[in-house]
Amino acid sequence: MFFNENQPQYRAGIVASIEKFGEPMVRSEGGYLRIHTTRLGEVQTLFAVEEAEESSRPIGVAIYARSAEDAITVLHIGVDKDFASDGLHADHMVAINLFQRLIEVGRKIRGIRKAIVLYGPTEYTEIPIRR
Repeated sequence: MFFNENQPQYRAGIVASIEKFGEPMVRSEGGYLRIHTTRLGEVQTLFAVEEAEESSRPIGVAIYARSAEDAITVLHIGVDKDFASDGLHADHMVAINLFQRLIEVGRKIRGIRKAIVLYGPTEYTEIPIRR
């Protein structure tokens, strides 16, 4: 998981997500790393990866789950501090790209009409998903 200096401004959303869906944890299962929450069990993840000539590394993650028949909810999002909105590589817009990919994922899931984001200036934000 990623931690950076911007987390305090999203504290209310982080706490609300943990209270409702459980604390996220990384587990190793069958040679793979999977994210679980204490209330939902295994949840879905989308990783942003920086590809380099010799190696690659994760620079962001979005954790989400189908929270209703017509919605996916972003439970947590984390971005490496260098790729955050005020980081050295802010121009990569990792968080925005993760959200765009989540919308694309939502379009492929039957019945999904919105993505709910728990972090932000309001208690939550609903993003319509159109086909």
